[in-house]
Amino acid sequence: MTKQQQAVCDLVMEGLGNKAIARQLGLSPRTIEDHKLSVYRKKMDVSNGIRLVRKVLERRIEELVSSHSNGASAVIRHRERGGVIDGAGGTRLEDARRLAEQVEHTA
Repeated sequence: MTKQQQAVCDLVMEGLGNKAIARQLGLSPRTIEDHKLSVYRKKMDVSNGIRLVRKVLERRIEELVSSHSNGASAVIRHRERGGVIDGAGGTRLEDARRLAEQVEHTA
């Protein structure tokens, strides 16, 4: 990924829209759309921002698990609870964020 594509991905991960990303990076919203489409289709093989966030979070969790032995137990607990972390409700994205935090804290 180029530096601009990575910056766009980082801002998508923060939940910003095209116009806000464009303002922050000093680019046009159309350029942001082009970068996002390139990343989605060619680099990450996803169809939208939600799938991008999910894929990135899954990769980060896998990296944490592989680098910290305690992380594996957090992932196992997560899967045993059907994807809900510590009984907390919410979206899968919120659950993934909570899991990433738990893995980091147990490491």
